[in-house]
Amino acid sequence: MDVVIRVAREEDAEEACEVVRASIETLCVADHENDERELAIWLGNKNGEWFQRSIALELPSSVVAVRGGRICGFGQMNHTGEIVLLYVPSEARFTGASISILEWLEREAVAVGKESVHLSSTLTAKRFYEARGYRQVGEAGIGFTTKKTWPMVKHLVL
Repeated sequence: MDVVIRVAREEDAEEACEVVRASIETLCVADHENDERELAIWLGNKNGEWFQRSIALELPSSVVAVRGGRICGFGQMNHTGEIVLLYVPSEARFTGASISILEWLEREAVAVGKESVHLSSTLTAKRFYEARGYRQVGEAGIGFTTKKTWPMVKHLVL
């Protein structure tokens, strides 16, 4: 079953939200360590209303991965070329969904004239990004919760 990447639509908000929340809860344990406070901070804005508003904006670019008629991934890049979200749930790991979302966002960045894309990686995702040509730029810092994130960049071919 192939993964199809498409621009997210407002009606995708609830399902995309569920995918992101499931990914954070189950795949990012190395980052939140099942700490209820950390999870509450991380998941605090991850609700259907936020996703619907975010998807409705022309920028950032929001995409979903669809497999078998179901959303199995969500990615988002803002107008500065920062990838701010890229999540798949555990059942979508190793299906090509994450790579396909990332490649779509990188192509979008090139299309709008960005020479590079950047992001703050979790510990969970750091090896994934490194394997796709991202390099750490600077020291790890405190991210969106109280846990570390790593600033990373990838220079694109225009």
